[in-house]
Amino acid sequence: MMEPYPLHYSRRPKNDDDAAFASIDPNIKFMLEELQKMEIRLGYRIEGRCVGIEHHLEDAEQKAEARFISLEMGQAELEHWRPEIEKKVDSVKLEVNHLNNFLERESLERPGSKSSILSGSASARPSAWFTADGPNGHHFDNHHRDYEFGSSIHTRILGTGMNNESHHQ
Repeated sequence: MMEPYPLHYSRRPKNDDDAAFASIDPNIKFMLEELQKMEIRLGYRIEGRCVGIEHHLEDAEQKAEARFISLEMGQAELEHWRPEIEKKVDSVKLEVNHLNNFLERESLERPGSKSSILSGSASARPSAWFTADGPNGHHFDNHHRDYEFGSSIHTRILGTGMNNESHHQ
């Protein structure tokens, strides 16, 4: 613990100022003593807070060191596993290459194999009066539309208009 240090006015004068100190107003002496007590209390409070902060910093340092140690251990473990994992990845790459070579040989050995280019429409967008092949390669002509100019006129169906009295009732 911190020893409270005495103030200059808390000591009794050793010289002829002794008479001057004795002549100070008792209220002022009381206030000086209270200030000294308050300073001692504040010193203890500050010391307590400093000790608390030091403990908090020590705890944080220990936690950080523990995390660092665990990270180093994890890195060492990964470095230990790395050659084994790299061997397995290389093995998988080799198997995929063998599979690709096998599939290429199989496709070349088939008697009916031809190029992957399909015959179809010459253009993606047909000209005005022609239709294009559909997405699955089938050609379909739409005959449900009239190829005439003008507008379509529909006749009104009797009994459904707003002038019908059954709707107003």
